[in-house]
Amino acid sequence: MVHVDAHQRNMMAMMASLQRRLRTGIDEDAERQFYVHTLQYLITSSGRHAELEDWTVTSYEVEFGHEIGSGGL
Repeated sequence: MVHVDAHQRNMMAMMASLQRRLRTGIDEDAERQFYVHTLQYLITSSGRHAELEDWTVTSYEVEFGHEIGSGGL
């Protein structure tokens, strides 16, 4: 089913982003606890672990700006 696959990919991207954020180091204890708790919830509910390479960019780490080159000649 396409919907389940998209949902699973979305969860994997969230888990990867949270893991990367935790590795960078967080100064505030409350923020760190929030990320750890959220990551644990996603792992428990999905039954999977996100194991992506360090160079992988998830959809939660991309910022979209103005489109360039959208003209025609």
